[in-house]
Parts: sequence; structure tokens; C-alpha cells
Amino acid sequence: MARPLTHIRQSNRTSGCGPACVAMAAGVTEAEAIIAMFGWDRRVSLWTSWKRLRRGLRAFGVEEDSEKTKIKGWREIPTLSVVAMGKGTSSKGSVAHWVIYDPESNLVYDPAKEAPVVPTSLRRKPLAYLRFTPPDGAPAPRQ
Repeated sequence: MARPLTHIRQSNRTSGCGPACVAMAAGVTEAEAIIAMFGWDRRVSLWTSWKRLRRGLRAFGVEEDSEKTKIKGWREIPTLSVVAMGKGTSSKGSVAHWVIYDPESNLVYDPAKEAPVVPTSLRRKPLAYLRFTPPDGAPAPRQ
């Protein structure tokens, strides 16, 4: 891994997990990630699709796989990845919760939590992942 990840807690408690994950992966602020993903600095309706997630990662030079990989458990994730977890529904349809998983340290960087946690402490299960490589020399996120 190019640099240690810095955990970022999502500012929007209901829909800000995607931008927080992009910020952690790229070493930028959550506000910078939101602008890259949505085109302007908004604070509501931050529901994140795979397409928006990739848009945010690419905007900061984060290299990622061309395809997501469906899984049934954490042990199937071989390297640093953004992970779609759980499944729920809202007025927007099917939604997932986004986290970053580092198998090297066996830590989940969950933006809804105060700090990274081990996967066994989470009730939601991983559904799919997208491997990524942080840009070389990316700074730790600024808060």
C-alpha cells in the first residue's frame, strides 16, 4: 500500500459513505470527493452507485479494477478494496453501504464508525468489491 489509510467519518449519516470512501482512498477531503463525484459540494442525497464511485476514484488518479467482483465473505478479498455491503431499500431503490477493507491489516474502514474495525464486528455482509491502488504519494486526508 502506498500510504496508510486515514479513517474518515461520513458527515451525512444517511448517505455519505461513498464520498467518505473515495476521500479515504484518494487522500482528499470528503468535500473534494463530493465535488468530484456529484459536480458540486452538496450535503444531501449522496447515494452512491458504482459509476459515481469510479468517477470519484478516477478524478484523483486512483487506479481501480475495470469490474466489481461479487463475493460472499471477507476472505475472498485479496487486496485493498472498496466494498459494497448489505442490502437495503429506500425510495431510491436498492442501496448498499460502502466501506474500505484492507486484508493486510484485517481492518474495515467504515465511514459510519468512529474508527476502523475488524470485519467480525459488523452485522452487514460484503456483497462485492472493487480493488484499487491509491495514487503514489497521496497525502493523508485533510479534515
